Amino acid sequence: MARIGSVVGGRFKIVDTIGKGGMGVVWLASDRNLGKYWAIKEIKVNEGSTDRDKRIRIERLYSEADMMKRLDHPAMPRIVDLITEASTLYVVMDYVNGTSLDRELKRNKGPFDQELVISWAIQLCDVLGYLHGQNPPVVYRDMKPSNVMLCSDGLVKLIDFGIAREYKPGQSSDTQVLGTPDYAAPEQLASDQQSDARVDIYALGKTMYRLVTGCRSKELAAMKPVREVNPQLSQGLENIILKCTQTDPDRRYQTCDELRYDLEHYEEITDEHVARQKAKVRRFWGFVGASAACLALGACLFLGGNAVSASESGALGDAARDNVKAALTAESSGDAAAESAAWASALAGYRSAVQQDERTALESIASGALAEWKSDDVSSTGETGLSADGFSQMASLLRSVEPTDAANRGRYAALCFDFAQAWYWHAPDSVTERKRAKDVYEWYERAAEYGISNASDYLSDAALNLDGYAEEGLTLEEGGLTNDEAKASLVYAALTSYYAVSDEGVNNIYKKYWGNLNQVVDHLDDLAFESPTIKALACSLSLSAIRDTDVLRSMRGSIVESAGGDVAAAKSQVENLLDKVTAELEGLSDEGSVDDYVKKAAALAGEDKAQARQSVEAVFATLYGTSAADSTGGGVS
Repeated sequence: MARIGSVVGGRFKIVDTIGKGGMGVVWLASDRNLGKYWAIKEIKVNEGSTDRDKRIRIERLYSEADMMKRLDHPAMPRIVDLITEASTLYVVMDYVNGTSLDRELKRNKGPFDQELVISWAIQLCDVLGYLHGQNPPVVYRDMKPSNVMLCSDGLVKLIDFGIAREYKPGQSSDTQVLGTPDYAAPEQLASDQQSDARVDIYALGKTMYRLVTGCRSKELAAMKPVREVNPQLSQGLENIILKCTQTDPDRRYQTCDELRYDLEHYEEITDEHVARQKAKVRRFWGFVGASAACLALGACLFLGGNAVSASESGALGDAARDNVKAALTAESSGDAAAESAAWASALAGYRSAVQQDERTALESIASGALAEWKSDDVSSTGETGLSADGFSQMASLLRSVEPTDAANRGRYAALCFDFAQAWYWHAPDSVTERKRAKDVYEWYERAAEYGISNASDYLSDAALNLDGYAEEGLTLEEGGLTNDEAKASLVYAALTSYYAVSDEGVNNIYKKYWGNLNQVVDHLDDLAFESPTIKALACSLSLSAIRDTDVLRSMRGSIVESAGGDVAAAKSQVENLLDKVTAELEGLSDEGSVDDYVKKAAALAGEDKAQARQSVEAVFATLYGTSAADSTGGGVS
């Protein structure tokens, strides 16, 4: 068991206790290598009265670790390491410097202002919506004030994913009945039902109720309408909370997007406003009934309805663009609360626009949010480069507007490609090349998936297939990627695939990735990239993979295996690849008109190659003197 002063994994020194709970102790630890702090959750595997208890504890831990490794959202901590020592498991994750809303409620000695609670709820809708948007959806299942951290910048973060689970369509019940009873939805506590995303909406409603009324958790079982507790609260907020906490899940909000929209417009969710809307609907249907006898007029109404939807979608998009501008302005001035609120409004606006008219909304995002973000090249830290907060918000937006109409797949693909290109080339210098590559993998893959009808012929299981590649082989979706961008999407998805899966320790990816690198380099001329920028990135990513000692070390066994177990031949293969990529990069500067980023990549090619050669020497030096059998194992060594 860890204690203050002890060292976990030979690297993390325990300096304090953060908290204790049913899942174990959470420690604050100092990183001896990086000089920063991490949170470490300690779980004793041998605790529990029965084998079943032990098994559930282990399953919870690995469930949390596996999910967190592949999730990336600014309102969630990242898991960076998993350490086993004797009968204890340690999960190393981001340290969230803040206090829980539960503790803040006690410190406040009373309820919070409803505007503040609504702003927190909107942020929580964003992160829950991100979780629910995974494939398969991730259900958090333990939303409550003690699991929400309020940070010094006024933003909130969701912590403790110990009982989150992936929703399994077709499964009739949960494997284990888990959750906090005071906040858990009825179906979550029932042994014969499977909990879906709506249990998180129910628990968020209970959380909002407690924060605006100041009641104790045990009083949640007999909730009164919030205005009976405090008449000064809004009827709109009361109606929202009542809808969140309906016993029947079909009567709740069905998605976090729906809930977020109402939170953004809570002043309109009143009996008087609803009555006015119903009156409008009655007048509309009366008009339609009176006009039904005239087919021509009916056709005009139908066509006019489409035009109205497109017009409303465009108006929503214009308003959302203004909110994006406001968010970027707030970030540059250091106003985190205003930035968060503006982004929340912008994303809600665009999502509403999509519901009105998908094509118009996607075009609005391209010319609005994406264009504004790309034009703002100074981050909140004063660095030159695109906003990292903006990248996270744009990623959240694009994940939530995947097209349902096949006719819009191409437009969505073009959005994803443009988004990925912008971040890779224009991210602040403080964002490492490895981080950028990991960030953009999803978007190049989406560009290929949505923009190329037969993408699976070329890209499957992170393995690139360019053998026999022909220009006419690509089948592109309408209104989207050019041939050049389509080829680039395939190549970049393959070249960044390592960063998306390496943390999972899947050894087979190393062999595939080494094959990807060789295929790209061998086919640079066959691909006939028209854009120097696109070709430069293919070369730059290849060079980066070799320069990154961790990446090269992970591939080392597969490289030696491909060379028939000959270590010297394997090293020579890597060096030949370096020579070709560097020559291609340096040659790009002579190709007429190229942008500053291509010039920069070309100018740094020699320096990058020298660093890559150092990486090759360091990684392969330890293999000399070993047998071929000892050298061919894949994986990290």
